[in-house]
Amino acid sequence: MTLAGPKKISRDPRTEATAHGRKAVMIGMGGLGIAALLGFISTKVEAEDGRLFASLFALFWLFAAVSFLKKGRADIAEAARIDRRKNMAPDQPWYWDYRWDSGGLSEGVAQSLKGMTRKLAVLSVVFGSFSWFVFYSSRMENAPDLFRMITVGIDLVLIGFWCHLGYRTLRYFKYGDSRLNFETFPFFLDEILRVSLVLPRAMQASQLEIRLLAIEERYEWRNVNGKRKVVVECYQHYEHAQKVAVEAGAVELPIELPLPAAPETRLSLVPPFYWVLAVSAETPGIDYSAEFLLPIYGKNNIDRQWRTSASLDKLNL
Repeated sequence: MTLAGPKKISRDPRTEATAHGRKAVMIGMGGLGIAALLGFISTKVEAEDGRLFASLFALFWLFAAVSFLKKGRADIAEAARIDRRKNMAPDQPWYWDYRWDSGGLSEGVAQSLKGMTRKLAVLSVVFGSFSWFVFYSSRMENAPDLFRMITVGIDLVLIGFWCHLGYRTLRYFKYGDSRLNFETFPFFLDEILRVSLVLPRAMQASQLEIRLLAIEERYEWRNVNGKRKVVVECYQHYEHAQKVAVEAGAVELPIELPLPAAPETRLSLVPPFYWVLAVSAETPGIDYSAEFLLPIYGKNNIDRQWRTSASLDKLNL
């Protein structure tokens, strides 16, 4: 059990971009303009390979623009929902901070896999066609070798992402969508967390490793190729790890963990602070793993500790 200063960790952040709400909508509108311009240019290019190249990049910009527009609209709608519910119960953040189900939650693997597949499909079409253009177009016969090496590197990264997606898909087919049931709702800091994990039928393990983590995401500046860029970094504030025995034939696994006096969940903030329960087990073939968000809050305003990481406004984005 650790509760000390935050340490930077390597994990995928929940925050996907630094553009939210109206800013994301504006970027999406600009992306639509670029896609339209590239589409127009593709009709004026005489060479067939050049026309194909411009059309594919127009498709890429169209996909990016639509993604930003959808995200911006969703952010605006969610902000309105939070404001409405917050006005009704300002001292009960679990009522408006996130769309919690008081009975528990599923991991939502299927939806995540669909989104990742769509993104990789578009990127593969665009960069795959770009690779064909680099290696087989007569216009690129005198291209430097470094240019070809960079292209191969991008292709290898895409192949790596497809392999990762394939592994996650196989794990989903084996174990399904894991579910965690809440014994109470919400969970309060400095008390006991009581949940139960619905065990997949395919899991053959005598014990599970349980990790309770408190994660803070921060916007930070980085110098990339001489330019300043905002990135999302993850910091771990708390960790409690233990192993739990699994009885043969068990359907559910009850879990009890102590909660410290620490910052509470704030998923409505950008970037957020949140608690997760990570579960894993070594099994024959594909190992089991799942991760669940937890509704952990302070009982009152005195108990609550607000995080102090830099926000979008402080970074003047």
